[in-house]
Amino acid sequence: MNSFRFIHAADLHLDCQLKGLEQYEGAPVQKLRDAPRRALENLIDLAIAEQVAFVVLAGDLFDGKWTDIQTGLWTSQQFQRLARHQIRVYLIRGNHDAMAESPVRMTWPANVIEFPTDRPATEIDPRSGAAIHGQGFAQRECSVDLARNYPAADPQRFNLGILHTSLMGDAQHDVYAPTTPDVLTGKRYDYWALGHIHAYRVVSESPWIVYPGCAQARHIREQGAKGCLLVSVEGQSCRLEFRELDVLRWQSTTVELAPTDKRREMLEAVQIQLEACRDRAEGRLAAVRLLLTGRCEFHREIEKPQGRSEVIGELRNLANQIDDLWLEKIELETAPPVDVEALRSGSDLFGELLRDFDQWRSADDADLPTLAEPLDTLAHRIGNTLPKSDLDLQSPEKLRHWLKQAEAIVLALAPTSDTES
Repeated sequence: MNSFRFIHAADLHLDCQLKGLEQYEGAPVQKLRDAPRRALENLIDLAIAEQVAFVVLAGDLFDGKWTDIQTGLWTSQQFQRLARHQIRVYLIRGNHDAMAESPVRMTWPANVIEFPTDRPATEIDPRSGAAIHGQGFAQRECSVDLARNYPAADPQRFNLGILHTSLMGDAQHDVYAPTTPDVLTGKRYDYWALGHIHAYRVVSESPWIVYPGCAQARHIREQGAKGCLLVSVEGQSCRLEFRELDVLRWQSTTVELAPTDKRREMLEAVQIQLEACRDRAEGRLAAVRLLLTGRCEFHREIEKPQGRSEVIGELRNLANQIDDLWLEKIELETAPPVDVEALRSGSDLFGELLRDFDQWRSADDADLPTLAEPLDTLAHRIGNTLPKSDLDLQSPEKLRHWLKQAEAIVLALAPTSDTES
């Protein structure tokens, strides 16, 4: 069998809408929206530089129905760059660009093979001799184990299966085309190129069953380097190299303030953290969510009239002075510098409330929503005013966040010792 290399990528989500960006103060809207395109350009550059035999795109190349035909034309131009180097592209549709979601079809350049959505098919790559098997999504909701119907491996060739799937489920992703590693292994392929999970994940090494993750993160829940896999094949063995493609990197950072820290110390600590975030992005745009915590003197600034908005404005002004950095969100969860343990052990109302907060926070996720039952009527009344996601009284994550905020309000009312000099 020949030795060759190929690229495995997935979930580029070209021209995703990213609605509501204009509401973010100072958001680099165009850079955010162009990031998936820049990531694909980087992928094309990598394929040409590494002289790969072919590129595999395992679903969700697009984010949905095109709002502009230019999306398809631009993508076709990128594929044409590969055609000039005799590099083929093998792609399938995923849940976001399923045939029913994005029915517009391009006449792709001759080097692009899009697998059918009504049945699995096999293509023999002319340069490598590999047998490539795949099937795309006809509908967004795919509850069928597509892999079961994939053909058996050709024992004379390197066999590669392309599949957009969550396997048997993932906490961060909906279940699509559910299957199991045992089903995939049973096909006796050498490599399964998966898509749908947005984090790099090796499910198995014998055979290789791999998610490359998304090529470009789109929000704060997708942190860390994003890219593709450069796979080197010798006979039927593979060597995988993760290659970064992203042009924008999301990060969360926490600044914990000491009891005596005031505004000056806070600003100095934040600047150090933000500059570290910029440096970690290695020349990319850093999109950063900042969390300020700690029982500190600085908290008095937040308690002043308009204090919270003034602090947020000052932090954004600080971030604007750091190149290649956008402060996506600021969360202020500081508290006054009080002796919490002394208050918690007290027999007064403060002690009782703080002990209740501890008990509620330690509750199981399944039990926590019962705390919100008295708020159901209020939530129903304002449900048409705030987004539904803001009023999710069944979300343990949101309930714990609100409990932390409520505790901070209680502590702000507690007597404090004057530690100001």
